[in-house]
Amino acid sequence: MMKEKWKLIEEAKQKSEILDATIHGTWFEEVEESRSEHNRRKRKVIVFYKIFGITTFILILLLVIYNIQVG
Repeated sequence: MMKEKWKLIEEAKQKSEILDATIHGTWFEEVEESRSEHNRRKRKVIVFYKIFGITTFILILLLVIYNIQVG
């Protein structure tokens, strides 16, 4: 009687593990897709700020040079 109960419990555990794996597997794929999308967006923002920072630095440098020449 006890062996049968343990056997049923083991079978239920295995079935729930398989179910968990399939649920988490599909969820994991969705997370991976959103991460890659997020990384793409993040790269675009970083490139934008690099360009913005470099142009701002050049403009400030030109203003300083101009003020030195005029002053």
